[in-house]
Amino acid sequence: MLDAGTTLLERSGWTVANEVHAGDPLTTLLKAVTEHRADVLMLGARATSGLERALLGSVANGALHHLPVPVLLAR
Repeated sequence: MLDAGTTLLERSGWTVANEVHAGDPLTTLLKAVTEHRADVLMLGARATSGLERALLGSVANGALHHLPVPVLLAR
């Protein structure tokens, strides 16, 4: 899936780096954004209820509020 997405974005003129990491999502994203000196971060997001978000947290919400680059969310 990552390779297909990478190919599509590169054909559209984007420079793409895709990686898979284990660990705390926000910490990992911040580290990757910093190391790659990213201009934008694209994330997949799923709709969650207010209760689920309150109990589990939201990576997308955290990224929007804590990362130093624009975040593009795709559903």
